[in-house]
Amino acid sequence: MVGMVMMVAQLGSSGRVPFLSGRIGIDVTMAFHKWAAPAALILLVAHPILLAGPFDATTPSRTLVRLGNLLAAPRLITGLLALALFLLITLAAILRDRLPGSYGLWRLSHGILVLAALLFSLKHILAQGTYAADERLRLFWLVLTLGSILIWLLRHLTVWRSPPWRVASITRMADRLWLLQLENQRGLRFRAGQFVWLRFGRRFSDHPFSIASAPCQRRLAFLIQESGDFTSRIGIVPVGSQVAIDGPHGSFTLDGLPESDTLILISGGVGLAPIVSILSDVHHRSEYRRIRLVHTARSRAALVKLEVLQSTCPSAEITILADDATAADAPVGRGPLTLEHLRKLLTDVEPSAVNVLICGPSGMMTFAADALHAMGVPLDRIRYERFSYGGGPVSVKDCRILRGFAGLCVAVMALAFGFALR
Repeated sequence: MVGMVMMVAQLGSSGRVPFLSGRIGIDVTMAFHKWAAPAALILLVAHPILLAGPFDATTPSRTLVRLGNLLAAPRLITGLLALALFLLITLAAILRDRLPGSYGLWRLSHGILVLAALLFSLKHILAQGTYAADERLRLFWLVLTLGSILIWLLRHLTVWRSPPWRVASITRMADRLWLLQLENQRGLRFRAGQFVWLRFGRRFSDHPFSIASAPCQRRLAFLIQESGDFTSRIGIVPVGSQVAIDGPHGSFTLDGLPESDTLILISGGVGLAPIVSILSDVHHRSEYRRIRLVHTARSRAALVKLEVLQSTCPSAEITILADDATAADAPVGRGPLTLEHLRKLLTDVEPSAVNVLICGPSGMMTFAADALHAMGVPLDRIRYERFSYGGGPVSVKDCRILRGFAGLCVAVMALAFGFALR
């Protein structure tokens, strides 16, 4: 029962519910998604094993025989199918980067398998569940499962039926980096730093991109880097093409940060997109007296021109770095980001009173967040969002989030096993 409830909760923790991701952050909802699914799977796998018990160490084969008979029983086929699907779903998520096929195909199959597994689980609970014999609990399972699925489906259908946007222009900004601008009659209400999911034309798959324009601007702008099966063709998208938008999502914004007169922005690669949105919005609202930005890229060819960034916010102190820069390439400095670069950002300011926003590759965000924290910047003044905890180093701030969810999952599992073995 606990495993099933945790699996149903995954529908609301995949980063697509603005009420959640726009308030507590996609990093928190994805951390829950990462920890709750395996924990629920452990409970679901333990379910038939415990039913086949008790385990006798002297004759372990008896338990295996009972378990085999249990899994082979025709009346339990829906439960077995649900368990097999949940195992497949979790394994495919863990091995996502090693599987063939596009990301869009994986997302489509992921959603279909989840819905099928939940429906098989519901059928199994209603037909075989000891506690489902009570009419009130039967109603609980029906409302919980079918209600969650219905809300999830209706939300997606409603989003994609909204008035479409059209491609107004697409411009090359640097090597493999494009500026896409969209327009429609209604506009979009969002906070600087947020992202949306874009679906082009009649394609089923959609893709997440951070908004690179300020909320006060009519057009929506996106900096898109050629990096995948879809984005590698972004430069040939025809002007006038229809684009559907799901969003806004995310909490990578200035909202809720402590009061300060100094804002430090750090970006790497295409992580510049939400930083540009924030930079433009801050300039428009004149919120901070001192603004410092450092932007890094792997090569000079991949850098957005300094003049473009300066036009976004003329009062900002901007530093740009490239890994292949030399002394002759001024004003481009030599990258990657180092402790010395971070110390310069804190020159003549009190570290405990600055606000910091970081967006870029996972390793860079971890390095910058931990280094600035060690220099005296409180964790509640450092903000970033991770779209994945699938690999790479995690920061002190990440560890706090992950420990919290790990502790919660362990506590839930302990209570479930305690109830089962009472």
